Amino acid sequence: MGSENKMGIETILDKNFKHENVVLPAFIDRPDLQSWSQRGVFGMLAAAGSMVWLYLFIPLLSLLAWWFGWHRFDQYIIHDYEHGFTQHLTSLVAVIMILGLLLLAWASYNILRFYNKERRHAMPDVQPSDMAHFYELETHMVEQAQGAQINLFFYDRQGKIVNMAFPVLEQAAQPDKKS
Repeated sequence: MGSENKMGIETILDKNFKHENVVLPAFIDRPDLQSWSQRGVFGMLAAAGSMVWLYLFIPLLSLLAWWFGWHRFDQYIIHDYEHGFTQHLTSLVAVIMILGLLLLAWASYNILRFYNKERRHAMPDVQPSDMAHFYELETHMVEQAQGAQINLFFYDRQGKIVNMAFPVLEQAAQPDKKS
């Protein structure tokens, strides 16, 4: 495991698990190589993904329901003359008007209640001292990490940062511009 990468810097695995035989699992694309518990977990993930996929297509189902509702409206309200077309239509228009007035009243109430009363504010910028306190580092280390283009962080087993490195890439030579 002690190999170094192209920049000559030990990787996180090299540094933290140098004396241990760490075996990372290979990407499994053959279900016959998986245990029953792994198959169960992946089956549950597939079922959850299918549910999310269906949830995203609920608007399509809603569109089909609207289409079906229009045909029911056409059949029972517009073409059902013997049961009092005008009575059904006037009661339907009255219900729509009442619901529209209720919506307007609610919107007017909200305008009066919340007009020019902004309760949301921008979050203050995170200061390097706050970040240093959170990560249990020195403030100058946070400032150095913020100024670097490349940051390497080394963690212990509890997830605490134990070391940082800031490698510098060599600048490639720029070709001369010929006129």
